[in-house]
Amino acid sequence: MDQDEIIRSRIRKHRNTLNILGTGTMALGIWNVIKFIIGLISTPKEILDELFAEQIYTDNMMLLILILIVLLGGSMALYLYAGDRARAEGRGKKRRSFYIGVVFLLSLMHTLSALYIVITLLSGYDIRESVLSIIVAVIVDMTAAITLAEMGWSAVMIRKYQRMAITEK
Repeated sequence: MDQDEIIRSRIRKHRNTLNILGTGTMALGIWNVIKFIIGLISTPKEILDELFAEQIYTDNMMLLILILIVLLGGSMALYLYAGDRARAEGRGKKRRSFYIGVVFLLSLMHTLSALYIVITLLSGYDIRESVLSIIVAVIVDMTAAITLAEMGWSAVMIRKYQRMAITEK
């Protein structure tokens, strides 16, 4: 196998990775919104009453709902954008580099989320969830962070190998 063939093989491998992980990233964004909505619906009324004890619940409910919709929509839009751009690059379409920054930002957010959960758990803070569900949340966040980092790495490596292929010619 000559050097050019090895480079093409590695580019194909990383493009395949981008295509697969891009689809997963889009699903992750949708899942995050669904998970939040299910969590909100299943939250006992007593907890909500404690959170909104000072008439915030009734007085500013529309504003709160609007803010939640904007935040959830923005979050889902980031995942969908990053996943769609990764899939497009994986299929050999237009290369854009901005999404790589978004991917690494999302990876950092998942890492910080997992760290926050672990620190909260270790600090002895009174949590209302079971330890098992907290451990699962940490595992999911860390898996998402690693997956997103792998997606960003594949995009960077494609660019590196393409530059190598151009300079060899």
